[in-house]
Amino acid sequence: TTKMRYLVLSRQKWKCNNCGVKLKYHKNSAWEGELAHIDHIYPYSLRVNYVNGQENINELSNLQALCVSCNMKKMKSFQ
Repeated sequence: TTKMRYLVLSRQKWKCNNCGVKLKYHKNSAWEGELAHIDHIYPYSLRVNYVNGQENINELSNLQALCVSCNMKKMKSFQ
């Protein structure tokens, strides 16, 4: 949700959780930075095995903001 996206980004001080690059909320945001991707720390594709139950896969503790580059690297590592 919009609220969760904001909470994740503000919790991380608007920085990529992997490389630390400055992120922005939306592609049309006024400030400089890379567009944030909200990522599941424990992969959504494996949600049936999520420790807190698959219905909780989108909980705040399982979400992080990544830059596009870091998110793509993470996706490739699961393929």
